[in-house]
Amino acid sequence: MKWSLAFLGLALCLLSRSVLSQTVIKTLPGFPGELPFYLETGYVGVGDLEDVQMFYCFVKSERSPKDDPLVLWITGGPGCSTLSAILYEIGPSTFNYKNLTPSRPTLKVNEYSWTKVANIIFVDEPVGAGFSYANNWESYNWLTLHPEFLSNPLYIGGDSYGGFINPIVTLKVAEGIEAGLEPIMNLKGYLLGNPVTNLQRDENSRVRFAYLKALISEELYKSADKNCNGDFINVNESNAACVDDLKIVTMCLEKLDIANILEPNCLYSTPKSTVDGTWDPSLLNRDPTFLASPQLPGVWCRGGGHTAPEYKPKECFAMIDRYIGVGELEDVQLFYYFVESERSPEDDPLVLWLTGGPGCSALSGLLYEIGPFTIDYGNSTRWKPTLRLNPFSWTKVIRIDFFFPFWAMINQPVGTGFSYSNNWESYNINDNVSAAKTYEFLRKWLKLHPEFLSNPLYIAGDSYSGIIVPMVTLQVAEANKAGLKPRMNLEGYVLGNPLTNVHNDYNSRVSFAHLKALISEQLYESANADCNGDYINVNKNNVDCVNDLKVVTECLENLYMANILEPNCAYATPKSKMADVWDSSLIDEDRRLLLFPSLESPRVWCRSYNYLYSYAWASDKMVQDALHIREGTIEKWVRCNETLSYTHTVKEVIDIHKELIKRGVRALIYSGDHDMVIPYVGTQAWIDTLNLTIYQYWHPWFVDGQVAGYATLYSYLPSLLTYATVKGGGHTAPEYKPRECFAMINRWFDYYYI
Repeated sequence: MKWSLAFLGLALCLLSRSVLSQTVIKTLPGFPGELPFYLETGYVGVGDLEDVQMFYCFVKSERSPKDDPLVLWITGGPGCSTLSAILYEIGPSTFNYKNLTPSRPTLKVNEYSWTKVANIIFVDEPVGAGFSYANNWESYNWLTLHPEFLSNPLYIGGDSYGGFINPIVTLKVAEGIEAGLEPIMNLKGYLLGNPVTNLQRDENSRVRFAYLKALISEELYKSADKNCNGDFINVNESNAACVDDLKIVTMCLEKLDIANILEPNCLYSTPKSTVDGTWDPSLLNRDPTFLASPQLPGVWCRGGGHTAPEYKPKECFAMIDRYIGVGELEDVQLFYYFVESERSPEDDPLVLWLTGGPGCSALSGLLYEIGPFTIDYGNSTRWKPTLRLNPFSWTKVIRIDFFFPFWAMINQPVGTGFSYSNNWESYNINDNVSAAKTYEFLRKWLKLHPEFLSNPLYIAGDSYSGIIVPMVTLQVAEANKAGLKPRMNLEGYVLGNPLTNVHNDYNSRVSFAHLKALISEQLYESANADCNGDYINVNKNNVDCVNDLKVVTECLENLYMANILEPNCAYATPKSKMADVWDSSLIDEDRRLLLFPSLESPRVWCRSYNYLYSYAWASDKMVQDALHIREGTIEKWVRCNETLSYTHTVKEVIDIHKELIKRGVRALIYSGDHDMVIPYVGTQAWIDTLNLTIYQYWHPWFVDGQVAGYATLYSYLPSLLTYATVKGGGHTAPEYKPRECFAMINRWFDYYYI
């Protein structure tokens, strides 16, 4: 009940302290011209410290806003976006399927929109679950900020899982009115569509429904009803007759679209859940991976479905992208992307993904590495990029919160991507502060999403995140040990081409160059002897060493360090040499001063040109509005912010790896074997210092019958560390070898050997 009351405060926004942003939207990407209806979006801070930043969409009635009802609409799920209701059910616009392409959707007016007769506030389902209901009616709230609607008849509406939430919200409003709490709302009623009301009874009724709709035979229904005593949910596995009957029932139903049994069922590349006795919203619509082309028209059949307005808009009309604040004052607002697993969101891991840098936007990981969509280069221009689905997205097997299988990708530290601070002092960052803020973000995010507390949790990242990820993972492990709440189901961490020991990783570049035939055997042996194996801390008086390294630099300086096999871009300013400090410019090649005539006709293709598309896309006002980026919080979006005031306070994290392994935390370390920024040679070297037992020796691993790389499995009971190379991969391996890296992560999360 506590989470329901918490959601009440969030959903109605009645207990919020302030609206942090409130914008009237005049245009939307894909809609021709100005919007013919009033659309307002805003952020609402809720909770004692306003650590929950919730946004809403408000559409005024097209008939008589002053007199028509005010409806709060809560989309079901739980976990389904309010955009589902706006675009597919009752909102003022919908997709124009006749002029639609997968990479460029267009919108049109929904002639059966409920906003023609009602003012509607569309609110996403709660992210504040776990916060108790605070009865603070003196605070500012949505109706206080919109007093012109206080006299309008108020209705609470929703569908599906909203059947649980809406009555609670409505009752709480009624109780507030009865107690005389201000502002007094003109509550008139509530409306529910296909509502979940009693889990046991609702789900149990599916078998009888199947019989009534001739989906199972009368004989089978009577047999199952008798053998299962009318209970098809709480089944005793020793009741063989009941189990056997339900297997046949499942066989009869599992290929149906249970959201509307009259419509075709899509082909999926992953199995759908079956009737299993627990509420599973994936049975309704989790947008899984389709095998059919989205351009092919569907075969539409008659009959209202689970979200009736989507299936019968005319009849139903007649019937009636975010931030989390961290720090004591929450002056630091971290922006994140959260993507649910396309396979089994309820069971798949939750991954927090930290893009390297420091200061590189999570959008880089989202668009170029492991996210659900990427740039459609074939249909993009320099100033108008388009997107397409990424067939090798890691979100097919995990959630990411960008973070991850639920993926969340976070723009950290502050000053990265769309994250910002209201206090300039907060922009002075170091490794310890970055790790602490990231841990605080994760803790708050899980408080807001308690439904993911039981999912296996992994912390992941690449490049400079090799420093931060182990620190955050250890903080989680220590918090669990200390009994801090919420307790996180920490399973492991994942690192790609990770910076681990600053000196040793950089030092290994010369050895890597030798192994890859970039410098001669003679030069390598001479440099090794003259420099005593240390190519970083060089005594300038050691003339032989200095001269050797000048030749090494001449051999390497015109290579693309992130992947030595790819072309190197031409620069108007010199590139850094073999830096003895962390220099993100060695990998962040998306300079403003790239020398090429145009993106449409470059003389020599360079991967860095691809990164320029992200600048055009992320800087587009329509895109930022669509992502609900707070206007004025950043001056200019950059993929990697090199102007950060960042102090490198941690030089190595090998001891942290040792501690995590002792605590039984799983680890996957992988390296693109053609990366010279953080060579696999140095990574192998520090793993060897852990003194682990080799459980499975170096061996090839395969994808589609081809060698994809090599792997070694180390054991320190009960922990296992897997190290894998990705053949032909660069510094961010999934960017270069998406198919192979997808197979690797899929196997590892499922506890298969790579």
